[in-house]
Amino acid sequence: LSKPKETPNLLKKKGTYLITGGLGQIGTAIAEYLLLELNANILVTTRRDIADIVSTRETLSQYTENKIDINALKEKYPLQIEITRARAESVEDMRSAFEHAETKFGKVNGVIHAAGLVGEESFLTISESSNQDHLKQFVGKAEGAEVIRKLSEKYISDFVLLCSSLSPSLGGLGFAAYASANAVLDRIADQHSSQTNPTWLSVSWEGWQNPGSNDQKSLNDQNIDKELTLQEGIDVFKTVMDNPNIFRVIVSKTDFYQRREIWVNSNSESTQKSIVNEMHPRPFMLDNPTPASTKTEKILVEIWQNLLGVAPIGVTDNFFELGGNSLVLTQFVASARERFYVDLPLASLFDDPVIKPIAIIIDSIRLDRSSLSSSQRDRGFI
Repeated sequence: LSKPKETPNLLKKKGTYLITGGLGQIGTAIAEYLLLELNANILVTTRRDIADIVSTRETLSQYTENKIDINALKEKYPLQIEITRARAESVEDMRSAFEHAETKFGKVNGVIHAAGLVGEESFLTISESSNQDHLKQFVGKAEGAEVIRKLSEKYISDFVLLCSSLSPSLGGLGFAAYASANAVLDRIADQHSSQTNPTWLSVSWEGWQNPGSNDQKSLNDQNIDKELTLQEGIDVFKTVMDNPNIFRVIVSKTDFYQRREIWVNSNSESTQKSIVNEMHPRPFMLDNPTPASTKTEKILVEIWQNLLGVAPIGVTDNFFELGGNSLVLTQFVASARERFYVDLPLASLFDDPVIKPIAIIIDSIRLDRSSLSSSQRDRGFI
């Protein structure tokens, strides 16, 4: 895709933009770019109480090197940014938000729809969650997009950008509801692909680095290298905004087709063999590794080394300090299922991602299983 030489085609200097979920990482980074480089007017919507946000001085963005909270940003741009409480899935709330933006700034040129559950709330295994837990994924993201569609003809002049993710294309254990909600966004962009007033786009985003992650780079080199920096994310946003005829974009920092082959088309054994091209030494800031003492621990060490590309690994190492992330953690669950025939609860792994307690959980499950009578096994207890 061609990179913009000046202001991207779909953007306007001093334009007015509404960002749903604008306190999230992507929304806030885009908001600050629009303010800094285009002198734009911004209405940020959040479902949280505004007084609570201001009182806690929550960081609005870390797109720049310095951390800027809401109060500081409003002090710098007192006439150009408004934050309002509005549920993305509520027609009444969003209509009020659009009307507020028009009254304050004028016609809304574009919407960046970045609302939705992210982080650990995105990981839900079927066995651990209720139907209602899964349906929560659709509220802000999918239902919010439908509300924007209903209101777009009246309130939006130029574009609607839907922030989707790689999950519909790559999937992953625990991502069924999250991937489905994002697939709705992609489908809406498909349905409006010929529309130009406003133009609809869906961007399947790569993961973005967490704010402040560069401070931990020595511990997480591999993890960070697989994610977009905030500047890279903004560069992608500008490029997408300069190519209005392309309504679906997949953003991958590494070869997408290779990732799809590993995640979707390969079996687990070949996946483990092909994930890592070379081994890297353990982060120097960590203590010497504690060696495995049981067969289960040794197998888990082998799996972690293959997934993370780090050696040696000890049984007291933290998965995330070794460079692991949530995506790789779900892949570890799939590998453990294949090797041990157990389903590890994702919640417990997030709480204590260390080999020794994980091995204890696996051995306990297998011990309980072995205590079942043959008649119980025949009736489907395992």
